[in-house]
Amino acid sequence: MTKIFNLGTVFLILLILLTTCTKEDESGNPEFLGEGIANGFYFPTTDWKECAPEEVGMSSEKLKAVYDYCADDIRKTDAFIVIKDGYIVAEYYFNKNTISTFQPSYSIAKAFVASLTGVAIKKGYINGVDDKIADYFPQLQGDNVQPEKNEISIKHLLTMTSGIQWNEEELLLNGDNDLLSMRTGSTNFVNYVLNKPVIDTPGTVWNYSSGMPVLLAGLIENATGQLAFDFAKDNLFNSLGITNIEWASDPEGHTIGAWGILTTVRNYAKLGYLYLNNGIWDGTRLLPEYWVSDSYTPPLENYPQFGYMFWTAQRYPNDIDTRIPEETYMAVGLFQKYIVIIPSKNMILVRFGNDAATGELGWDTAEFISLAVDAVN
Repeated sequence: MTKIFNLGTVFLILLILLTTCTKEDESGNPEFLGEGIANGFYFPTTDWKECAPEEVGMSSEKLKAVYDYCADDIRKTDAFIVIKDGYIVAEYYFNKNTISTFQPSYSIAKAFVASLTGVAIKKGYINGVDDKIADYFPQLQGDNVQPEKNEISIKHLLTMTSGIQWNEEELLLNGDNDLLSMRTGSTNFVNYVLNKPVIDTPGTVWNYSSGMPVLLAGLIENATGQLAFDFAKDNLFNSLGITNIEWASDPEGHTIGAWGILTTVRNYAKLGYLYLNNGIWDGTRLLPEYWVSDSYTPPLENYPQFGYMFWTAQRYPNDIDTRIPEETYMAVGLFQKYIVIIPSKNMILVRFGNDAATGELGWDTAEFISLAVDAVN
């Protein structure tokens, strides 16, 4: 009898936990909508608050379309959040993920290291984005250094216009892929990038390169005397109330600026909220006044898709104003991971997917944004 009772108790507990994790209403539909009232402006340092969508001028019925889009099996969504006026109005986790599940950032980490550069400037460790990177890297001192490397500025790293040779377009299994070569053949990622030649005049050509945020992390380390991750914990993450976070290092222990963050989806949303509030968090300015606007202002007229490690709405040029507000910008990671900031709607969208199997065939970011924007009354 005791064994039967114990097994029954365990089954009951598991049933309760399963019901709690999947949350369904009386009709059997998943409970993804926020509840309660919106009680004024706040910062989610401790945690996010939620409210009913109608409290902040959104339609519960139309948000169902956002859920349905994300929930379709072909789209491999792990989690999504819709935040309006600082309140979570829709949130759901799929595939056994939960609020506390650590999600890999992939290239969303690039937006974090760019933000950390802004923090270092605000605190006076770095003079500004026009500083030459040679002032921060001893490896670039001396007569044997390619002269063009002395012309590279921090802004060139932030905007991926340094002119440093880098091939990340080839398949990862191709021996010419610098990302693969750096990860498998180097113990010091900063040195790997610095040893690459400059092949274009700095500031003239955009080229997607994970080497640029790697250099930013190294530059922050040299400027502050702390590993970029440690500097982030002391000067950014603690301010945002992010304590449960990891950030990978290269084999020699240096923070990798291009990828490697593990934290919760709600924590990723906090970076978006910092930008939505123009770099101010709970009354304290963490980023320079110009930083946020510069982050989504492309430096090159012939490549309007990229700012300071954030992508602009021009990533989807055919959808601007039809499905995506023009001022939208976003941090983007592999497998369709997004932190989307929409200033005109005072809205943040976060979507983490695992679309490795379907590639981009099943996911349309513009449609996701459009459905969320359409839910604003």
